[in-house]
Amino acid sequence: YRICQGSDIVSYQYVRGTLGGLLQQKYGNGKWIALTLGVCYQCISSFHFVPFFFVFITLCALLLFATAFITGHLWMALPFIVVFGSYVLASFMMTIAAMLSAEKKHVNQLLLPVIFFLLHSAYGWGTLIGLIQLPFWKHGLKKKARETGVSAKDEIENVRQAVIQHTAATPKEEAGS
Repeated sequence: YRICQGSDIVSYQYVRGTLGGLLQQKYGNGKWIALTLGVCYQCISSFHFVPFFFVFITLCALLLFATAFITGHLWMALPFIVVFGSYVLASFMMTIAAMLSAEKKHVNQLLLPVIFFLLHSAYGWGTLIGLIQLPFWKHGLKKKARETGVSAKDEIENVRQAVIQHTAATPKEEAGS
C-alpha cells in the first residue's frame, strides 16, 4: 500500500467523550470491516477479524458451558474456562505492562481488563452483525449499480485513480515551490 499525502487533504480526529461513544465507534468499525468484504476483500487484513473470532469462539464456548450444566457433562465447560481464562490472563498481563510503562499511575488503569473486554466484544459483535447483513447490503449495492450504472467497485476504482493522479502530481508541484 502507498500513503497519499496532499496539502489539500484535511483530517480531523474525533475523540469519543464517553466509554459508550467509544464502544459505538468500535461496533461500527467492526461492522464496516465485514461490509467492506462485499466490495473490496483485498482491503481487509486477517488481523481485522481477531475480535470477531474472539466473540465467535467465546459464544461457542459459552454455549458448551451452558450445555455442560444442562446435560451434566461438566467436561464440556472446559473450552469456556480455557478460552475465557486465557483472555483474562492476557488482559491482566497487558494491564500490568501498561501500568508499569505509564509515566503517571492512576487507579482507573485497573479498569483496563474490563475496557479491553468491552472494546474487543463491541468490535467483534459489530463484525458478526456486519457478516449477517453482508448479503443484504451487497444486494442493495447491486440494485443501486443497476439504477445508476456505476458499481461500488467502479466508485472505488475512480477514487483510487484520483489518488494516484494526485500523488503523481504532488511531488512535481512541491519540487517547484
